[in-house]
Amino acid sequence: MIMILIFMTLVQLQISPALGWNMVETGNYVDFDLSTTSLEVKQNDKNTISVNFEDKSEEPSGAIIIKTDSPAQYKLEKCAQKSLDFPNPPPSGSAGRVWRI
Repeated sequence: MIMILIFMTLVQLQISPALGWNMVETGNYVDFDLSTTSLEVKQNDKNTISVNFEDKSEEPSGAIIIKTDSPAQYKLEKCAQKSLDFPNPPPSGSAGRVWRI
């Protein structure tokens, strides 16, 4: 299992379609297996989502950071040195958008 630490004021996290959306507060860990299920994060009205990943030893193993202000960019921590523009920018307005990882 991969531990996920979500840094954002409030997000809704999709654990599984059958269970529905669960509210996750900033800095909380979620035990989640990305190898079997995709993670869905519903964005609130903030412009940045940061999902940090940790291994079984609770050591940082990467992160994905999504910024939706102009220009919309993403960064894969431990994979890229800088943020990259989305090849196809997402539509404007961030509240309620669902990001699948």
